Amino acid sequence: MSGVCHGTRTGKEQEWFNKFLNHDSYVFGTDIGPNLEKYPNTINFDMNCDKLEWKNTFDFIYSNSWDHSFNPNSMFKNWLSHLKTDGILILNHSASHDPKNFKSVSETDPIAISAIGLENLFKSLGATTYKINGKARNNDDSLKPWVYICVQK
Repeated sequence: MSGVCHGTRTGKEQEWFNKFLNHDSYVFGTDIGPNLEKYPNTINFDMNCDKLEWKNTFDFIYSNSWDHSFNPNSMFKNWLSHLKTDGILILNHSASHDPKNFKSVSETDPIAISAIGLENLFKSLGATTYKINGKARNNDDSLKPWVYICVQK
């Protein structure tokens, strides 16, 4: 199984996937931050960009940083094109992503969209979506509801 985690900073996401997936799997992360060489399985790559050699490559893509995009429609189209047939895009969504949260939009987090809005965006791109309820990190009530929007190519 192959996967990529976009916007991983210190690489904890790909570390988790590589630990818990079977040993034939490989998951790496992307980020544009400094000192990425310190973090295993992390490359410097802007998740907003396309990479032609990644077309139809990954079984899954995971991100909790998708809200940092300056052009989400274009970025999500790229990500979907990087998935194999029946590949899954997994997006973490919490209350901090919702436009009802006055703190949700900033210079570094320009997107604010509800979970339903995110699902509808993907439906408009011709993708199938479903939602998985999750637990907020450290049970932080300010992040609830914590869900994963899953998108199948």
